[in-house]
Amino acid sequence: MRRVLIVFIFCLIAVVSVFSQEILLIYEGQRFLLHSDQTWEFIDENDIIISYPGSDSYYIIKSDHTWRKIDSVENAQIILLIPLSIEQAKQKNSKIIIATDATWPPMEYVDENKNIVGFDIDLVNEIAKAAGFEVEIKNTAWDGIFAGLAAGNYQAIASSVTITDERKKTMDFSEPYVNAGQVLVVRKGTTGVTTLADMVGKKVGAQIGTTGAIEVGKVQGVQLKTYDEVGLAFEDLANGNIDGVVAPIAANFALQNASYKDKLMIVGKPFTDEWLAFAFKKGDTKTQKLFNDGLAKVKSSGKLDEIIKKWFKYQDSNELNLEKMMQWDKSQSVTILKTEKGNSVETTLGGSPEKVGQSLYVPVYLNMPLPSSISADLFNAIPDEIIPPHTIITSAEARKQIFLNYYIKSGNEYVLKNLVPLDVREKLWEMLEDAGYNVELADYKAGRSLSPVVIGFSITKNRQLRAVELLQSSGDPDIDAAVIYGFKRASFWNKSGDTIQGRFVYRF
Repeated sequence: MRRVLIVFIFCLIAVVSVFSQEILLIYEGQRFLLHSDQTWEFIDENDIIISYPGSDSYYIIKSDHTWRKIDSVENAQIILLIPLSIEQAKQKNSKIIIATDATWPPMEYVDENKNIVGFDIDLVNEIAKAAGFEVEIKNTAWDGIFAGLAAGNYQAIASSVTITDERKKTMDFSEPYVNAGQVLVVRKGTTGVTTLADMVGKKVGAQIGTTGAIEVGKVQGVQLKTYDEVGLAFEDLANGNIDGVVAPIAANFALQNASYKDKLMIVGKPFTDEWLAFAFKKGDTKTQKLFNDGLAKVKSSGKLDEIIKKWFKYQDSNELNLEKMMQWDKSQSVTILKTEKGNSVETTLGGSPEKVGQSLYVPVYLNMPLPSSISADLFNAIPDEIIPPHTIITSAEARKQIFLNYYIKSGNEYVLKNLVPLDVREKLWEMLEDAGYNVELADYKAGRSLSPVVIGFSITKNRQLRAVELLQSSGDPDIDAAVIYGFKRASFWNKSGDTIQGRFVYRF
């Protein structure tokens, strides 16, 4: 565990009463409040060691909310800080002003009690709690929100901001927190429309300055009408003043509204892949780090998924745009769950259990990228391939020769020299497993944050797999290809008499 030695420089009077009053320790934006009763409020996960000039004594603040005197600070990193008073610190470090355009339900909006609420607001509050700062939410019109950030009117924007290359030139972003694609909303009863291309000659609304407005503008022949608030666009659509609205997550929320649910519908699939993040003034790495640290804790604690379920009733942050408009009643669907080597598999088929199902599943992990290197000991441990009770199918030496087509010896290890084709990987993975390799800790996923791979597909009435489509990438094309290859080796049965749709989700 890393230890940080914080040497405080303060006046003699403060030294005399150092533990007889509350002392605020500040380090890289984090606050540690030490009480005279040997307890403290908020601290990060690491032990903190403190001392003061002229003293041979050291005190360690432990993660069990107590402190004690210690005798040694060997190997401690020394950081010199001038402490602020508690009130100064609160004014300077603890409050972050955040701008939001509260007109975008369910992300951010003003409720009936005039409070700003929504998904982003809940997430910001959880991040603040996790990272140890206070927030002040400032309702700001969208058309001036980025200019206000650049001018320093607030330190962050939490308003469903999409990360784009153009925006990266003028502002910095947090790590992304949710994927929210654009969808097309039309009036119920509209036929022959599934994409924006079908709206040529018609008028489509979107909120001004948003990704949705940009997407509408890309389609020649479609007339764009912009609105200050997306709710006004939905109102115009319901009243017949425009022919469609392009919006992200807000569309799903709006359709739950009593004013719209019997009038409007989503058609087609989300047609963009958009990651949302918090925005900061260019170069403000301090605020960016605070948010990223807090966001990481919110993700790892499961709080992010709780907030998502609260506002959207989706499964997790990687799948907000993946609730594709499946052409079946969700109450009439079959879900098949599996686990393999630390990964999980979820297959959903449209239909009743009596009419649809899966007849064969081939483990997908056997198609994943091979380790970049393995130890010589592991290679030497590759055994004969044996079918019980004792029939040798392939000798150890023959198996090793296959392995050496793709690996080369380098010192005490074997290093991958060639990309292993998908149809060969299963053999090599089986050799590694037989030799004792722990596939659950495989290189391809170790230390990485991979998004679930999501595949859409259909099964014909003749049980043929068709229309296999990658709906969401893991972030690694090689892994995506491996999952698709493995999925296509499965087989399904279909007694419904019609083509059914399905979704396959592979989580790491």
